[in-house]
Amino acid sequence: MIGGYLLYRFGGEYRVKVGGGGPGLSGPPPENLVTTGIYAYTRNPMYSGHVLSLFGTAILTSSPLALAFAVANLPWFDER
Repeated sequence: MIGGYLLYRFGGEYRVKVGGGGPGLSGPPPENLVTTGIYAYTRNPMYSGHVLSLFGTAILTSSPLALAFAVANLPWFDER
């Protein structure tokens, strides 16, 4: 769960630092394509961080409902 949060947080900060633009969807788009750091392994580490956090919550709580929620969100993140 913590790993997911850190991936989300620092992935976004890295993109702004290297690619320019604003944070998230609230600012202007990146000025440069970022292909280094975590972006060398995943196209969107912020979404990957969300997914990792959802599955971490499911594992931490041992909740079938939390697991179902995490699995149900996978198609949405894949489409985005």
